[in-house]
Amino acid sequence: MDPLVGSAIISGGSSLLGGLFGNNSAKKAAKRQMEFQERMARNAHQYEVEDLTKAGLNPVLSAGGSGSASPAGAMASVPNDNIIGDAVSSALQSKMINAQIDNMKMDTQKKQSERDATDTQGALNTIMFQNQKKTGLLLDAQLPEAAASAKMYSSEYGTLFKGIKDLSGGVADVIKSGKDIHQMRDNPGMKLPTKKR
Repeated sequence: MDPLVGSAIISGGSSLLGGLFGNNSAKKAAKRQMEFQERMARNAHQYEVEDLTKAGLNPVLSAGGSGSASPAGAMASVPNDNIIGDAVSSALQSKMINAQIDNMKMDTQKKQSERDATDTQGALNTIMFQNQKKTGLLLDAQLPEAAASAKMYSSEYGTLFKGIKDLSGGVADVIKSGKDIHQMRDNPGMKLPTKKR
């Protein structure tokens, strides 16, 4: 059973029982009070004659009056006749309060999740910034070497050095080809290697 429904049933049931017992007691007290008032009103002249006799007065004096004053009884108040309606209202109110509590719990969880996501994004941003900083430092370290290389190749000696480098590559190819030809002469069945481009 759902805890919310259970608590609503308990709340409504206790309200219903309390109302039933309270109303029953109040009705009994009201009945006793009305019986007392009726008895006092019915016997008012008898009580008045008795009182006059005890006081040493003539009981005939009672004939002209309305009898002994009967005390006004207090009316017992019946708290509520709508016991079932109050019990249902109490149960619904309890269920609504429990729903509001659950809603507050979910709202708290949502806010915690948002805070965690913000913290994670902040940590990720910090890591990305540190990586960008390292990349910048690496580029800064390579920059002087690249500048020196560009300066060297743009000078007279750099042009000469570049020419020698290109020529040495060509010379290496010629030497390799010469070796291949020499091996073919010694091995007539050998195929000439093809140059990959």
